Amino acid sequence: MYVQKEPVRGYNEYLNLNEGEGIKAMMDVGLLVMEAGDTYSFHETEKEMAWIMFEGKAKVEYDGKTVEMDRPNPFDYNPYCLHLCAGDSCTITAHDSSVFYVQKTMNDRKFEAKMYLPEDTDTWARGVDELQGTTRRNVRTCFDYENAPYSNMVLGEVVNLPGKWSSYPPHWHPQPEVYFFRFDKPIGYGAGWINGEVTEIKHNGLAVITEKPHPMVACPGYALCYTWGIRHLPGNPWEKTRIDDETHKWMLDPNAKIWQLSVGEQQRVEILTAIYMGAEILILDEPTAVLTPQETEVFFETLRQMRDDGKSIILITHKLEEILEIVDEVTVLRDGKMVGSRRMDGSVTR
Repeated sequence: MYVQKEPVRGYNEYLNLNEGEGIKAMMDVGLLVMEAGDTYSFHETEKEMAWIMFEGKAKVEYDGKTVEMDRPNPFDYNPYCLHLCAGDSCTITAHDSSVFYVQKTMNDRKFEAKMYLPEDTDTWARGVDELQGTTRRNVRTCFDYENAPYSNMVLGEVVNLPGKWSSYPPHWHPQPEVYFFRFDKPIGYGAGWINGEVTEIKHNGLAVITEKPHPMVACPGYALCYTWGIRHLPGNPWEKTRIDDETHKWMLDPNAKIWQLSVGEQQRVEILTAIYMGAEILILDEPTAVLTPQETEVFFETLRQMRDDGKSIILITHKLEEILEIVDEVTVLRDGKMVGSRRMDGSVTR
């Protein structure tokens, strides 16, 4: 199930564990939106609760302690996360516009209130060398069964780089999970596989995942941060549980063969990207070193077209035949010093 709302100032309920999809998720989920000077208090008699500060400036008072919080955004800064047992209270006072993701569930176990500061949560870069970097994302875990076995929940964040995937290769687990989405720009969007259905995901949307693999992807140009909250099942806690989709399990093999562009094609993509970004001068250092003769010929034709379009190209090479074929002016360096420079007027030979 997917829930999309336009949150207003105050507490916005997305799930209630006693109603609808909240029954399957076994959790309350909400978003607290505050403006400077606002105060909001939480007190649950039967539920443990936790919140993550997505962004803003505020202070929280709990258990006789006061913590000042300042998080400009969730993409570059680690979170503040407060975890309370049933019966505990906290009061938040906003110094500036502030947004909090809130998660609650039934739990009669008592435990000490815990504030996870930004320095307590590591950012783990995952997928860096997997699947050609298409699953590169940053994962943060505030608490789980390993460091909070007394809790019935797990809570953390994932930062999807623009155009990248997460929760991938496809996998699932029996414990219900929720994702709450925030983009770096409110107009951002992406796609998610939620209980077997493909859904467009947007800013302030919530995915309720109770079955099947659940990969997510952010559209190019938009960074995505989402909280991930899991509810342990009675007698079956989530202990980094992962059941891989057998159909796509081959991707986990580090030696798996995956099709990709040839080196020459990759190079052309990089050059076209630079042009698209407005580059007027290109500096190319031994660009043909790994190209075949056929790829070199195509590459030079691309350079000629760029030159005719008014672009300036600096070609660094030790191959004399390339100088004779492509350049308009040559400069010779030896031991870091210029020893000569001249126009290529047809009189220059080997």
